Amino acid sequence: MSVQRCSIAAILLSMLVGLPLGAISARQDAAGEAPSESSRGVDKPKFLGVAEVPGDVLDKSGFTEVMQDGTSQSQLGGFSAIEWLRGNRYLILPDRGPLDGAVDYICRFHEVEIDFQPSGSGLDFEFKLMRTVILRDEQGRPFIGTSRALEATDQHAHRLDPEGIRCDRDGHVYISDEYGPYLFKFSTDGQLLERLPVPTELAVANQSADSEEEDRSNKTGRRANRGMEGLALSLPGNLLVGLMQSPLLQDSYQNEKGKAVGLNTRLLTIDLNSGAQRQYVYRQDKDKYKMHEILAINDHQFLVIEQDGEEGKEAKFKKVTMIDLNQATPIDGDQPLPGKDLPDSIRPAKKSTYLDLLDPEYGLAGDSMPGKIEGLTWGPKLEDGRRILIICSDNDFKRQEPNRLFIFSVASPEVTLTGQ
Repeated sequence: MSVQRCSIAAILLSMLVGLPLGAISARQDAAGEAPSESSRGVDKPKFLGVAEVPGDVLDKSGFTEVMQDGTSQSQLGGFSAIEWLRGNRYLILPDRGPLDGAVDYICRFHEVEIDFQPSGSGLDFEFKLMRTVILRDEQGRPFIGTSRALEATDQHAHRLDPEGIRCDRDGHVYISDEYGPYLFKFSTDGQLLERLPVPTELAVANQSADSEEEDRSNKTGRRANRGMEGLALSLPGNLLVGLMQSPLLQDSYQNEKGKAVGLNTRLLTIDLNSGAQRQYVYRQDKDKYKMHEILAINDHQFLVIEQDGEEGKEAKFKKVTMIDLNQATPIDGDQPLPGKDLPDSIRPAKKSTYLDLLDPEYGLAGDSMPGKIEGLTWGPKLEDGRRILIICSDNDFKRQEPNRLFIFSVASPEVTLTGQ
């Protein structure tokens, strides 16, 4: 299959003036109703094409400053997470900024319009930036991405590395983070409304701006830069689900390079009605892989991005798995997990491969495959009744590298969606 990509020049023109690139239809479900919950899950996805958003696009923050590495403070940034709101509206979440926390990037999310429709020539695509929203704490101070901001000051809140974003029907925005890990609830204007409690065993006792020092000085909690990478929200039970990127320090063993690795990654569920929390185990394929996103199908089934982090021809594992928590064992969060084999008393989430981005059927493997596949969301129905599924890459604020949207569709409507 040949990969269908949209013209970069056309996207730029569309972003500037909002011109349509083709016939776009079926932006919303009939009567705005979400499909009902089903335990049957979703069918095998059909690949539609790849859309690219240039890496040098500026956002609507209005910032004119240049950061320490020369990057504009107003650069659109990478697509660490994506969330469908309704119709053709989405939220896009950049992470902590360029150079892995070395610069004073001000944290934010973007609201965008994305239109796409299969056509005879591939995929008609339009991307339009609507607004940029700065994330602020209870006192109105902006969160910043630098690893050095261990404490808040008069000028800014403490550090934040946003990685997951979901929105409820009331318009509240939930964001998960890697530094804490934190789970925050924001208003649509970016004002912090609530700090959701996160189990203490997920956090480290001794934070440091230096990631290697942070790992050395802690025996429990998340690994440095391996916090709550994925976030899902299932509306029937009002269930928020946070997925750690890798096993915790206490759930790991030392590999030949002296790095903490493991196979058993924790997944946290929070009932937003009662506040009740549970932890489950996601079993990785290999200890060197990472989790990058989780997306709700219903209250017990989810899609998860698991990948090797390699790019181009070096990429060997880029999968979306389907998991089911129905038969999984809630674990005692205070107790460490073994780094390798689980005891018979602990059943991990049932897991199967849902989509392999490197499958030759899709024609995506090769030089252009991004290293960081990070975002996952549903979208509206198309004219043929199939529903959009979007997977996006994170360009790490590299101006010469586009953010890519891999567009699929699924036939089954049996998913319970956040968007209306």
